[in-house]
Amino acid sequence: MRGVTWFARWNTAATAAAITMLTAACGSSDTTSGGSSPSATANHSASSPAQSASTALCQDNAALRASLANLAHVSKGQGALKQAQADLTDVQAKLTALTGEAHGAFSSQTNALKSALTTLQTAVKSVSSGSSSIAEVRTALGGVTKAAMNLATAMERAGCLGPLD
Repeated sequence: MRGVTWFARWNTAATAAAITMLTAACGSSDTTSGGSSPSATANHSASSPAQSASTALCQDNAALRASLANLAHVSKGQGALKQAQADLTDVQAKLTALTGEAHGAFSSQTNALKSALTTLQTAVKSVSSGSSSIAEVRTALGGVTKAAMNLATAMERAGCLGPLD
C-alpha cells in the first residue's frame, strides 16, 4: 500500500527527530501547554472500504499528513524542542479539523491518534524538563506512527490518498 511506504519513511524520520529533540534539550527552556485529551464522541469505527470520503475530508487528510511530515523533520538546534511542540500542536489542530469533517466516521482511528499525540506531547515536555529519556520519546513516536498508519489505511480505503505517498 502506498500509505504504508509513506509511514515507513515517516517513522525513520520521526526517530531521527526524537534523537534531535533529545540532543537539543540542553539548549531549550520554555515549553507550551497545548495538550488535548481524546474525546469520547462516536462509538463506531466506520472504516469500511464501502465508505466514501468527501473532497473536504480528503483535503483535511492531506493537511494532517503534511503536518505529520513536518513533525517528523524537526531540525537539530537550540529551538528544536519548541519547534517539535509547535508541530505537535499543529498536528493536533489538523486532526481536530479532520475529525470534525468526518462527522464521527473513523472515530476509533482518530481517537487512537489523538491519544498517541497526547502521549508524545507529554514525552517531549518531559525531555525538555529533563525528566524523560529518548526511549520514552521513541516509544511515543512508535504509538503515533501506528495510529497514523491505521488512520491512513482507513482513509485510503475510503478513497483518500495523501499527496505524500
